[in-house]
Amino acid sequence: MKHTLYSILTLLFLLTSLSVSAKSDDKKRYSKPSPETIEQIVKLSDSSNDAIRTEIASSSLTPSKTLSSLANDSSKKVRENVASNPNTPKNILVGMASSSDLTIRTAVARNSATPKKQLNLLLEENNPNILKGLAANEKANKTIINELLKSEDSEVRASIANNRGVSTKVLTRLSEDRHEVVRAAVAKNPNTPADVLNALAFDKSELVRLYVASNPNTSFYLLTKFSLSYIQSDRLGVALNPETSQIMLDKLSEDQDASVRGVVVKNKNASKALLDKAYVTGDDDVLAALAVNPSLDSTLLDKLIDKSKTPILEAIAKNVSLTDKQIDRILANKSISHVARLNLLDNPATSFATRIKLIETLH
Repeated sequence: MKHTLYSILTLLFLLTSLSVSAKSDDKKRYSKPSPETIEQIVKLSDSSNDAIRTEIASSSLTPSKTLSSLANDSSKKVRENVASNPNTPKNILVGMASSSDLTIRTAVARNSATPKKQLNLLLEENNPNILKGLAANEKANKTIINELLKSEDSEVRASIANNRGVSTKVLTRLSEDRHEVVRAAVAKNPNTPADVLNALAFDKSELVRLYVASNPNTSFYLLTKFSLSYIQSDRLGVALNPETSQIMLDKLSEDQDASVRGVVVKNKNASKALLDKAYVTGDDDVLAALAVNPSLDSTLLDKLIDKSKTPILEAIAKNVSLTDKQIDRILANKSISHVARLNLLDNPATSFATRIKLIETLH
């Protein structure tokens, strides 16, 4: 099946929306909160600002007792985040599983902390949204997954294929699904075994092959084969793969396609020489791509921040290797855009205190 780049990007977006995972347990943002931080969280849970309470309800730092109180919040988004938070007490999740609000019940269905009995009851509703939530739940038991495999809804099966908790047997079965989006989700799953990826490497779908080429379990032989393909999306997948070697990335950095070259400079395995060259010779688009690379050394990150150009600052605000000092420098820029602030808000490198300040600024 032949796709335009636009159609591939559209399907990529669909798969991303189907892939449900908890917020990153970034050490800087979540580990070992101080008593002062916990005290601040509890205090902020009573804020009159809905956005701040929404953030508190989603944080893995928030104490269970505070989450219990927020379960009855006036804001639907706050209640939804409580229902999604794996630290929410089980008795609260049991109550929320019978909420009259479908969005809340769906969030409970996705939550890995939800008791088995409630998951089974939610399965009986046979609601499409809830079924997708259950399919994405990494703790869903074998009985639930087997029942969901019978669904005629390809998005439900794609959610199962995206689930990192399902067995290789399930992934193998779904790799033969008639729907492209399901097979692509299998190809994307980092737990998909090499033999299944080997079979999917010959799939007629460019999207499926792109995900095979970008999967960390794909063999060196297949990566080499894809890197030499005349099909742009095959080479793009190799450029995306976190296991692609420096030698292969060096070769792809000279690719005839600009999108492939742009992805290469984002890869954490790109050599320092390649990154330095991109900084010196690249235009603003290349520098924006370079800015998100988590392997950039601090000196190069500082140089990119100093450029003070909006597209570059918006990109570097996504970089998960930013230090607190570098984040402060970005925020100190008088011309910082709304998008850059949003990207910092979504960046796991951003400290809790800075996130709260950003929320207050944005709302």
